[in-house]
Amino acid sequence: MNQFTPGPWHVGDVHGFNANIIRAENGEHISSVYGIPFNCEVSDPYLVQKRPEQFANAHLIAAAPELLEALKKLMLAKEEKAQHGDTPVYRALKTVAWDAARAAVAKAERRT
Repeated sequence: MNQFTPGPWHVGDVHGFNANIIRAENGEHISSVYGIPFNCEVSDPYLVQKRPEQFANAHLIAAAPELLEALKKLMLAKEEKAQHGDTPVYRALKTVAWDAARAAVAKAERRT
């Protein structure tokens, strides 16, 4: 299995470019999200404009580690219920999983 850079990831601006950058906690560059060129034939990053969805896209990418962890927790809770039924362990796992899912979605939607 490929290992990705551990989260959390954060969104910032690239000064001088109309881009948002996603960085890991340790400062490692993960990705950049650019706007669209004013003239589609020009590939100069100084000649791009930010789009409204660009910042949202950057936040969605930055939330990826938390979204993956939330899904894993939901899967674990589902497996626990399938194997052992509606037990206190299942209910605790389900609560933790839903809390993680809510937090990850809030981060992706910039509500945190």
